[in-house]
Amino acid sequence: MAKGNNAGVWVAVVGGVLGVSALAAYVQLAPAKRIPPGMERQEAPEQKPKDSPKVVVMQKVTVVLPEMQGDNMTFRKETFDVPDDLEAKKVAVEEYLKRSKIAPSDTRLLQFEVLDGDASLIFNDSFRAGYGSEEESMLLTGLCRTLGLFPDVRKVSFMVDGMPLESLGHIELLDGLKVIRDDEPNETRPSSARPEPPAN
Repeated sequence: MAKGNNAGVWVAVVGGVLGVSALAAYVQLAPAKRIPPGMERQEAPEQKPKDSPKVVVMQKVTVVLPEMQGDNMTFRKETFDVPDDLEAKKVAVEEYLKRSKIAPSDTRLLQFEVLDGDASLIFNDSFRAGYGSEEESMLLTGLCRTLGLFPDVRKVSFMVDGMPLESLGHIELLDGLKVIRDDEPNETRPSSARPEPPAN
């Protein structure tokens, strides 16, 4: 009897080993679609790289603001920071208009470009509002001095709504104005950028 029991145990052990091996082989060789539900391999969700914070690089822009001290026009500079991806010259003109408070508050710089040293400023119609001679001189002097801080600008041309501006009342603008450099005397006023006639 003992011998029969040992044989039975042996058969059971061999059968168990064979059953486990068969199950392992089935799992490895069976097509994926036949794997029982819940036993499929779970893929880890794809991790998206985090966006690195944008670094804003600042640049300094300066405007030259005219002011009257008695009968004399003097100038003070204001420097401020703006993002580096903005056009410094355009920002300078816009800030000059806002800070000088000479042109009407609804004056807008519609377009700005520099080509071969000529800065073309295109304003909306509010820019040519009536100015007294002193206001006009302060407005244009400040613009010419502000753009004169940029070495690549030699003259300033003015347009309103796409048309060349002849004058604001007193100063001829059709040929543009020469910029005024920082080292020029306070009494320097805007002058025509018309080319000088050739010397005889």
